[in-house]
Amino acid sequence: MTDCNAEPLLFASLKSQKMVADFAGGRLTSDGGGLLLREVDRKLKLTRRLAACLSDPRDPGRVIHDQHTMLAQRVFGIALGYEDLNDHDTLRSDPLFSILAERGPDSEQPLASSPTLCRLENRVEAKSLIRRFHEIKYAAATWDRERRVIVKAERLPEGPNVRFVITNLAEPTPEQIYDGLYIARGDMENRIKEQQLGLFADRTSCHKFIANQFRLLLASAAYVLIDHLRRTALARTDLRSAQVETIRLKLFKVAARIITSVRRVVFHLSSSYPYQPVFRLVAARLVST
Repeated sequence: MTDCNAEPLLFASLKSQKMVADFAGGRLTSDGGGLLLREVDRKLKLTRRLAACLSDPRDPGRVIHDQHTMLAQRVFGIALGYEDLNDHDTLRSDPLFSILAERGPDSEQPLASSPTLCRLENRVEAKSLIRRFHEIKYAAATWDRERRVIVKAERLPEGPNVRFVITNLAEPTPEQIYDGLYIARGDMENRIKEQQLGLFADRTSCHKFIANQFRLLLASAAYVLIDHLRRTALARTDLRSAQVETIRLKLFKVAARIITSVRRVVFHLSSSYPYQPVFRLVAARLVST
């Protein structure tokens, strides 16, 4: 039987040169910049901490894909722009993703399939998410103690303008709390929008509420990785204020050929990659600290 994948693809010639393509390029990835995210995760230990927070009811003797591997696979996938679980049916064989999930590029066992990842999302218990990631305390008329109230009063051309902010912070001055923290909530709304548009936080298509809540948590974890990279490794660069999608396009979507030997794994990044200086700077900052 003829192997259709081995047949060359013929395109329109360029003057006297024939244009030919094939799928015989070897072990390649289109997400070479994921190595930068791996360094961020190694510093923050984010995916390992997330795995430690979630119970795993499976029989250890029958587990093929451990919890951390699956969480890393999903979080890095979201950060690199793969919002759909079905994407992992092909990504599970990508050598870069095997490295991101701490499996190694030569692992004979592919990463988790989309049905396996779906079961992970659907078996998370509500009490795990709430206890570990949310704590809400509120009191109104029955408050047991006084709260600090910041009052901001000014007179505008339209008349008096009074604002009240309740806080449990004791140290900052009223001006610092209002201008430095409270007003910054507007920027928080921009960050929420960034997470929705760039990291698919609004992709809540599971039938179970808790599974959708867990998906939001995964998107938040992906945001933490990229935001840490932006605030630290991209400081004083042209990308210091870039949105998630811009960072992904310029830093993460880098073609690379992966060569493995007994002693090392080498990523040969594209020679024509236009952002080599900033990539080198970010890598140096992440690895040296």
